[in-house]
Amino acid sequence: AEQERAAAEQAEKLAIERGWNRLLAACLAEQALVYLQQDYLQQGNLQQGNLQQGNLQKDNSDNVRLLLSELEQLAQAHSSCGVMLEINLYYTLTKSRLMLSQGNFAEAIDPLTLMIEQLEHRAWRYQAIPAILLLTQLYAASNKLPKAYACLHKAINIGTKGGLNKSFLDEGAPLINLIKSWLEQMYENELPADEMNFAEQLLLFTEPTNSLELDNVDDHSTAHALEGVALNITGKEKEILSLLSKGLTNKEIAHVLSISLGTVKWHLKNIYSKLGVTSRTEAIYESKELKVLE
Repeated sequence: AEQERAAAEQAEKLAIERGWNRLLAACLAEQALVYLQQDYLQQGNLQQGNLQQGNLQKDNSDNVRLLLSELEQLAQAHSSCGVMLEINLYYTLTKSRLMLSQGNFAEAIDPLTLMIEQLEHRAWRYQAIPAILLLTQLYAASNKLPKAYACLHKAINIGTKGGLNKSFLDEGAPLINLIKSWLEQMYENELPADEMNFAEQLLLFTEPTNSLELDNVDDHSTAHALEGVALNITGKEKEILSLLSKGLTNKEIAHVLSISLGTVKWHLKNIYSKLGVTSRTEAIYESKELKVLE
């Protein structure tokens, strides 16, 4: 967080020196985002449906408000020029993020919705993604999941066409959690393969690879740990393991199971994580040892 904030501050100085007001607005908004994420994302205080008003530390809250004030002044100073909408976007995003952090969900939704409409009117679809993703989180925090999922699907549709995964990853853990729950529902519905792959790749970017830590434990503990892993392998993962053992490629597995190639890769990553392995050969060996495969 410190490195990100330092980089944004350095870019801010350059923007001021050169008179690049759009860059200046972007830097101010980025600094505010870092302050907010420092409290909520890194400490795990911001979770889907579990937003607590007043959790933001006082120093960070004051810093965000100062940055918001600078953005507001910048927007007012350029109210009649062509960069107005872009600067207003950064101001609206920052204000909405602060309101989300304080639990003022309803107050943030309407201004953000209006901003999205203005961006779409100008066909600025890619620029609208951060606002749509923030609106997704506001709806989720307000326990309006159908609206949250509709916004998320809209953003994924746009992001898929532009390959804009960074906009999604910048939102951090709360959005990733929403994508996971949304995908669980969408697996049961028809979704274009490119959109499914895009969403699954976002999860792959953020999913840590875990391994079994079985060193320095007795045989009894090891047996229970291995049993737990075996029981945690899902039916779909067993199907994929079975096909792996028969030598099928990822593409062939996708064809046999009528799922996307991205879905196969997503399941394989989960399988590797659960078994504590890094290759297909190791996965087959471990699954036979655990009696997952006969």
